Amino acid sequence: MKVKKIFYKFSSLIILALMALSLYQVDRLWLEEATGQSFLTSLFSQNAPLFDVSYYKYFRQPKRIITRVSYNRFDIAYSNLAENSSLMFFDEVILEILQNGQFRGTFELDYDVLNNDIIIYEYAFIMNSSTFAEVYSQRNNVILAIERFDAVYILEDRVYFVDSENNLMHRYTVSAAVLNAERLLAEISQAKNNSSISYASSRLLELNTEKNLFFPIWQNGEYSVYNPIRIRTSYYQYGDLTKANLLRNIRFLFDNPESVWDTTDISERLTFSNNHAVVRYLENDIVDFTNYRVNQQNRGASFLDDFAQAISFIKADNMMVNEIYLMGYEEIGSIRTFYFGYVHNNQRILLTDHDFGIAVTVIGGTLTRYRKLAYTFETATEVNREARRDILSILDEMEAGGLDIARINFGYRVPFLEKDEYGKQLGLTIGIVDIYGYEIYLAPAIINTEPEF
Repeated sequence: MKVKKIFYKFSSLIILALMALSLYQVDRLWLEEATGQSFLTSLFSQNAPLFDVSYYKYFRQPKRIITRVSYNRFDIAYSNLAENSSLMFFDEVILEILQNGQFRGTFELDYDVLNNDIIIYEYAFIMNSSTFAEVYSQRNNVILAIERFDAVYILEDRVYFVDSENNLMHRYTVSAAVLNAERLLAEISQAKNNSSISYASSRLLELNTEKNLFFPIWQNGEYSVYNPIRIRTSYYQYGDLTKANLLRNIRFLFDNPESVWDTTDISERLTFSNNHAVVRYLENDIVDFTNYRVNQQNRGASFLDDFAQAISFIKADNMMVNEIYLMGYEEIGSIRTFYFGYVHNNQRILLTDHDFGIAVTVIGGTLTRYRKLAYTFETATEVNREARRDILSILDEMEAGGLDIARINFGYRVPFLEKDEYGKQLGLTIGIVDIYGYEIYLAPAIINTEPEF
């Protein structure tokens, strides 16, 4: 009798295993082939996290960190901000403000504050105060005394949230155990050690600029020799864009890469698609991914949830080797689009023919569009260029010529990369572009206004 019971239990296990195997085979042979989406994958992925909440922190990361190192001399950091000790110092001070800070009032923006020991954390967009507090998991009324800001000024005994657009500065004080002269000077000392280029404030120079700008200074050969950058197109091999190479690097965009088919339209644009997603490689080297399937159940995703989803997607792109920063965002109903710019060698990349480096659109927690300028930037260490003139004399010439120096942006200027009649990139090492040198300070090259979001 005991043997029969064991036999029946064993038979039941075999039957269950066969049923599971049958379900798997039907799913693979029929459902996935017909729809391009595995039922089993969908079933289990519905409960999987759509993003990593630790990515909220990237929203509070500024475009750049500006440190006063001496009278009207500043160090500016664009690269490696996530590992910058000044950002960790920033987090400590901000958390103390959110938990125990005292609001001391709102004042007219006074740039004389730049004569003090100071570290500035500057954003490329207007930061919403409540969203900023949420990054730190804080929902109190201290920061809500102000609505918005685009920079944070940290001095030894106070902190200003600066709204440069409205010419306002909001003052807070915190415990001296967290913010004091010794701690601030320790961070400033590190910036001095890492500094390679000095910058000067336009307001302290008494130049005719309504807002404060920081100009690189290299008088007396202080920074006369530099390396330009080399630009490579990410998906090209030996000067050609091939379907195989492109598909190999965009497979992550599809939940079932085996279901993808490709076409080439009359404009010679490569297109890869399945039943619910399309990737196009456009002639201006933009990779454009569109997802037509939106998860209606996630319509209530928060702003930071959608931002974290965008970051998660960028991190999943193994061809993304450039540093990025958040340029801005726009919201239309539940549709949120985040715009990112590129950074290389502690300078921004100024894109002559593109408004952004990456644009990610998220609807209710579901990523629906991903656009990326497919360039990779390298330092051309074997090439030396010399800046023969200092910036102040150039600015004087520009002012005398009636040019608006307030519209100047500094960084690596990247033009549209030309191709021959067959669509091939012209040359293997493309676009060695100057960052400093008088020729790029001519008005058409240097004036590159940021897009409005």
